[in-house]
Amino acid sequence: MASNRHLTYQDSVQDDRCRRYLPARRVVASQAAEGVEKLIGSSERQAFFNGISKNCVLKPGGWIMLDFGIELNGGIRLTTAPCDGGVNIRIRFGESVSEICGQPSNDHTIHDGIYHVAGMGMTETGNTGFRFVRLDLPQDAEKSLPLIGIQAVAIYRDLEYAGNFKCSDKRLNQIWQTAAYTVHLNMQDYIYDGIKRDRLVWMGDLHPEIKVILSVFDDNKIVPDSLDFLRDRTALPLVMNDISSYSCWWIIAQHDWYWHRGDLTYLRQQKDYLLALLKQYSEYIATDGAEQLPGRRFLDWPSQASPEATHAGLQGLMFWTMNCGEKLCRYLSEPATAEICRIAVSRLRQHCPDAAGYKQAAAMQAVSGLADAAQINIDVLAVKPLEGLSTFLGYYTLQARAMAGDHAGALEVIRRYWGAMLDFGATTF
Repeated sequence: MASNRHLTYQDSVQDDRCRRYLPARRVVASQAAEGVEKLIGSSERQAFFNGISKNCVLKPGGWIMLDFGIELNGGIRLTTAPCDGGVNIRIRFGESVSEICGQPSNDHTIHDGIYHVAGMGMTETGNTGFRFVRLDLPQDAEKSLPLIGIQAVAIYRDLEYAGNFKCSDKRLNQIWQTAAYTVHLNMQDYIYDGIKRDRLVWMGDLHPEIKVILSVFDDNKIVPDSLDFLRDRTALPLVMNDISSYSCWWIIAQHDWYWHRGDLTYLRQQKDYLLALLKQYSEYIATDGAEQLPGRRFLDWPSQASPEATHAGLQGLMFWTMNCGEKLCRYLSEPATAEICRIAVSRLRQHCPDAAGYKQAAAMQAVSGLADAAQINIDVLAVKPLEGLSTFLGYYTLQARAMAGDHAGALEVIRRYWGAMLDFGATTF
């Protein structure tokens, strides 16, 4: 028997995410507010009135700062008792207490706004990444706001952690869990680069996130959906996100996804675009083998100020890209384009510029196989190992050190660089 469910919404798109209500873990501070302790651990999210219940009351000029205990994606739900006509309040979302006490940026999504809260009702607002919330009732408000409860509304994909990691070092275990949760939080409509900002599909950031997803979660369509999102919005000869290196990352990501999942049907869907893109990029190589990526030349933020380091890193990235392209063409039985990629690899191998001491640039050369990882580790990566790192290409610096056999050095960087964030109370990276 055919189902007639959702006929009213036949042109709609189903949200693959779910919602959970999280109670506040603590009141950080408050002023001119009575009964704030009633908000802690409260699961009350339905308005009601019986004339007996005692509520939290926020008075004119008062404010409340709440901590929900963990970074999350979503907003808040305010459940209120009778308050004729409701009131306007200021709500600030932030990742720290200092942020909600200032003026959070409203780029990408609203973190600081004035909202009308209904009396005797349930008002939901917010769509961002946050841990802390501050509510302010203006000094000139004509009435107080009686609050039955406040919960965070967490919106996320309900995914099983199929992969796991556990060792004798509790700090490493916590870092792994935090890293996995960070990427899980970014898996929303598509894979975002960050849950607070930019909340966009940046192809560069997407590749290390895909590596996490491949290690933690079972087959998840959000990866091909995100890769296709960028492909469909980047008609050739345009480059993804207006950054020429980012189309390189798309090719590498296609290789890694196929290598892990073996989905030849999906790979064949990329064939026309992939072959054209590889032919286009094979032309960005000078006669001496140097990459000549056009337009905005970006490797990573720490190296942005150095054209020499940017070129060195992009040389490694292009070498990696064309190697992946050759393999993908062979999987697709496309020998002509595979040969174009092979020749490109041979030309790129002739030129290995100095990384100018920048770890990200050196790591790209080592990971790609353009340069010897052991020598790169000695000359660059192991020198002041905690300086000049960033979270975007940090993974590849660790990978390069592991390729050099310096697992102890890589683990120490993980403990001290990512571990330092945990020491400051971070629940995501």
